[in-house]
Amino acid sequence: MTRKGDEMNSVELIGYIANDFEVKELKNEGHVLSLNVAVHHYQQTSFIPVVVWNRIAVNMGKYCQKGDKIGIVGYLKQDFYTSKDGKKHSRIVVVAISVEFLTPRDADDVFDEEWEECIEEKNIEE
Repeated sequence: MTRKGDEMNSVELIGYIANDFEVKELKNEGHVLSLNVAVHHYQQTSFIPVVVWNRIAVNMGKYCQKGDKIGIVGYLKQDFYTSKDGKKHSRIVVVAISVEFLTPRDADDVFDEEWEECIEEKNIEE
């Protein structure tokens, strides 16, 4: 569902969950999880930071794990923060509006060796 004014800020991704994650319960703000999604494009893999909120985050915590293939529809958001040394930083994240679980629950291999090698090379952590 697109709100008026959001037509130009839309992201659709299909990729693999690249790190272990934990759903966090925030006081008076619901649930949140942050993860990286490995997306392959023309022999290059990008690790896209994704933030998922509330019911979708809880369901992902129950039914998803590192290596699962997922589809995401969301939008880009720029976060600003100041590091401990006082420097200002920003980063772009995808905020998920919907997530589709694409890995069958009876799959023997969670994801193929190519993806696992790529993730290990990049040493992706939480």
